[in-house]
Amino acid sequence: MWVEARDWRDLKLTVKNFVGRTCEYPTFGKYDPWQKLNHALLTLISTLVIFSGIFLVLSAQVWATFSHNWMRNMRLLHDVGAFSFLAIILGHIYFGIIRVNWPQLVAMITGRLSSSAFNRYHDTSRWQPRPDLPERQR
Repeated sequence: MWVEARDWRDLKLTVKNFVGRTCEYPTFGKYDPWQKLNHALLTLISTLVIFSGIFLVLSAQVWATFSHNWMRNMRLLHDVGAFSFLAIILGHIYFGIIRVNWPQLVAMITGRLSSSAFNRYHDTSRWQPRPDLPERQR
């Protein structure tokens, strides 16, 4: 899940492909750069929602008192985080069901990715299986 330098180039290329400026599409390792970005954003947003939620709970239970301005900012941060979660979930569903991603959708349901879909979307030199797992779980 670590972002590499070539992931930024792949992000630009997938955006160009999505808006129709090129037919070229990059091949990825195990995770594409959008998945990596999605997980990084989820981690950041989760941290912000937890942080703001702590203050909201403390104030609601009258365990602590904070200024009105601080609470207003915490509510705003919490609401923006919740809206972001909804937008990410809807985007995740949309990009999961568009036709270009059907092989991955089938793979999520069946647990298997066809060799033709693997070769089309993934680069074997960038795919790094974990050697500590038994062959069956890789």
